[in-house]
Amino acid sequence: MIIIVKLEKMTKSDFDHYISIAIHAYAIEKVKAGTWAEDEAYKLSEESFKKLLPNDIETEREYLYSIFDNDKNIKVGYLWLEFSESLIGRTAFIFDFLILEEFRGKGYGTQSMIALDDEAKKHGISKVSLHVFAHNKRAIGLYEKVGFKNTDIHMSKYI
Repeated sequence: MIIIVKLEKMTKSDFDHYISIAIHAYAIEKVKAGTWAEDEAYKLSEESFKKLLPNDIETEREYLYSIFDNDKNIKVGYLWLEFSESLIGRTAFIFDFLILEEFRGKGYGTQSMIALDDEAKKHGISKVSLHVFAHNKRAIGLYEKVGFKNTDIHMSKYI
């Protein structure tokens, strides 16, 4: 059975749920990446989200979606995009893509990326970019599977 997902504009209550998960998840990822110390990570994550989304779901140029299983009409995740103009035309950057834990490994990630392509086309987007933490092999595999390619690689060495 093929899963079909739909993207819907995030509601305020969905945003409140999303942000509570996302701030925590981002803090964990930054600690795993060695960027932030564990004792300051949550506070820094919270500050980052407040800076990037000062008006929550109404922040200009930011598009926040809830991801639903189209057949079951259940929420399976969230997607946050930023649209901008560049020399190559209108582009999008994936700030966050989160499939809820209980729905991971069931094809929702792949189908969400397909739905993202359709949404991007509706908005005249010519290119979609993202950042993924190097330790997140599962996400890297998904992104490569749906056609994303490496464009930059940042490396660190601890001395």
